[in-house]
Amino acid sequence: WAALGNALEAMAYVLGEKEKYEPALEQFSKAVAERGDLAKSWLDQGRCRFKRAAAFQDRAELDAAIADLEKAAGLDPPLAEPNFWLGRAYAYSRNAKQSDDAYRRALERAEENPTVWAIYAEDWWSSMLGDVLAGIRKTPPDAIQLQRLRDFRAWAESHKDRPSSSLIVSWLVGQTHEAEGNHRAALKE
Repeated sequence: WAALGNALEAMAYVLGEKEKYEPALEQFSKAVAERGDLAKSWLDQGRCRFKRAAAFQDRAELDAAIADLEKAAGLDPPLAEPNFWLGRAYAYSRNAKQSDDAYRRALERAEENPTVWAIYAEDWWSSMLGDVLAGIRKTPPDAIQLQRLRDFRAWAESHKDRPSSSLIVSWLVGQTHEAEGNHRAALKE
């Protein structure tokens, strides 16, 4: 079920064949019914539901996706991917705090895989960028978004000493300085 569900989900997401989400979810539902004890079953279903919710602007589907992804994260706490998708889902639902927390958990769990870690870190920054920029460009700047930007920068700077991630971290830190209009600090990175 999972393999067919993944193929259908890819057709829907990558190729834009949105009608494939429904049969993909049917396959993932079968996997959950058969092996609901596995985080992967819930992860696949939750990820697909999130993509479908985003494609169709469906709040109920988004809530179901978050519930599935929370279940997956609970079944296998060391697994990074459910938290990554939770970060995306919470960002999409405009819940910055839960999004940031989920991305942090995903990155903590992905420490041993520099490629995945870099993808997750860049995705976190991308997910928050619009809200942060809108907030700090207000007069006066939105204190919550400004703090969010600075917290992200501090988190990124705490990872500069890792050789496997130093390039992406420098880029992310530079981006945070650029967002604040500090071009000199951005160039220094």
